[in-house]
Amino acid sequence: MPALLRREPLLREALDHRHPLVECLINQDWEEMREACVFVIRQAPTGYVFACFVVDLAGAGLQDVWGNCALSSSDIEELKSHPADTGARLAA
Repeated sequence: MPALLRREPLLREALDHRHPLVECLINQDWEEMREACVFVIRQAPTGYVFACFVVDLAGAGLQDVWGNCALSSSDIEELKSHPADTGARLAA
């Protein structure tokens, strides 16, 4: 795991392979938009944890990373519905 991600406790927790992977999603229009939003969702002892990676595919690379932990299943469903508000759709 890159040092940047090891320094961020929420991201480290969200990406920890010891927790079962629930979903890994990406915006369906990533090729057309040349920007990918990748969501990694895992089940942890404290609830769901997730990390979102925003990647510029035109060459700039990783632009942003954010996440959260101790979320309920309804929190995760709400999170997944937000891209639809902007016209983007997530796909597995």
